Amino acid sequence: GQYASANVVFSSIPARSNGYGYLLCAQYNGDANWEPYGEVIIDDINVAVPTTALAASTTALTITPSSISTGQTATITATVNGQAGATVAPTGYVTFFDNGAVTNWFYLDQLTPASSGASASYTLTLPSEYFWASGSNQITAVYSGDGSYLSSTSSAATVNVVQGGSD
Repeated sequence: GQYASANVVFSSIPARSNGYGYLLCAQYNGDANWEPYGEVIIDDINVAVPTTALAASTTALTITPSSISTGQTATITATVNGQAGATVAPTGYVTFFDNGAVTNWFYLDQLTPASSGASASYTLTLPSEYFWASGSNQITAVYSGDGSYLSSTSSAATVNVVQGGSD
């Protein structure tokens, strides 16, 4: 695909904000398959020290049915569960990945909290042409975290897709 992604955790970064955040630069040095790409600059990342410890979250992913072909759809649901017994549901976004590449399915999908308890979900229904590959597609959901919960990633769920036609 045209896009790639990476997750990085910096465990000991001092807090910085008010216009004096950090400037992140990334560079890809290339490999046997891809050419190098110059610096990508992401401007002004503010880092704040949480006022309370963040609780763990878990993300689950379901896909039904597990096989579709041209003209059929698959329903994908990402559910983020917060701490057991908590009354505050996770908020924020889920990003979907197809065979490791970020999808263009409504990028950064906002969670909808359950009517009670500490869970939230996002559901979408997609036709076969929305998947990257004809054949096995390994889908994962990544929850970005919020002011109460840490980020989490689902296990991969498989949808087998038969696509008709051509690009």
